[in-house]
Amino acid sequence: MPMGTEESSTGGGSMREILYRGMLSHKKKWVEGNLIISNQGKPYIYPKDLIEQDGHHLRFDTDEAFWVIPETVGEYTGILDKNGMKVFEGDILRYGDFNDQPEPYIEIGVVEWDEKKAAFIIYDETLDVIFTYPNFEIIGNIHDNPELLEKE
Repeated sequence: MPMGTEESSTGGGSMREILYRGMLSHKKKWVEGNLIISNQGKPYIYPKDLIEQDGHHLRFDTDEAFWVIPETVGEYTGILDKNGMKVFEGDILRYGDFNDQPEPYIEIGVVEWDEKKAAFIIYDETLDVIFTYPNFEIIGNIHDNPELLEKE
């Protein structure tokens, strides 16, 4: 069974997938996988295909370096957008009420972790909401597309 999909010991259901994303330090490329912090405090993200089946050992059969820029590390929320894309911390979402309205309510916000709410939220300058809108989509992220957050 893949890591992150084990049966929950508290409710019999499945746990959400634990996954991180970050930009490689040596080239502008995103990588997804398991987050490992070195003894020196550097973050590395190793793709899941480099984890042995026992779940305890890494395979180092690649010359690829997986050190990522710390500011770009974001956790997967366990939620997919309306297009089936995984939503991570730092993603920029378009959300709102698109249904049967002459002027739909549409907002743009950033996915963040809120310690007080113990939940991932969509934050914009006027409010923060827990994922309650059924129609939201990823339109970018704060690292590649910061211009999407600029107000006109």
